[in-house]
Amino acid sequence: MHAGRAAVVTVRVLPQGRDAVLEVEDNGPGIPAPARAGAVRRFRRGEAAAPGMGLGLPVAQEIAGLFGGTLTLAEGAGGRGLRARISLPVISKAATAQESDAIDMKPLQS
Repeated sequence: MHAGRAAVVTVRVLPQGRDAVLEVEDNGPGIPAPARAGAVRRFRRGEAAAPGMGLGLPVAQEIAGLFGGTLTLAEGAGGRGLRARISLPVISKAATAQESDAIDMKPLQS
């Protein structure tokens, strides 16, 4: 974590429309708005001298994308820190059952 030793980190999971949202917010130095697009590129680091390779946010963005979701970065509460927000589409139980039935119905190929 690059927010510092005294940082407060808040994790939230909440529904929003047809998405499930995971938010991780800290009260550290944050990432200036103009630098956020670059922060999700591999091996790009901010100005902080904290350890790390610059892979955390890019990997989170890629995983979210694999599941049809998105990663957005914003300023934390009160203008401090960073809020990383992953939104993922929720799959209904009915859709999961239909997919399962469709898989079971396919003939096996040898």
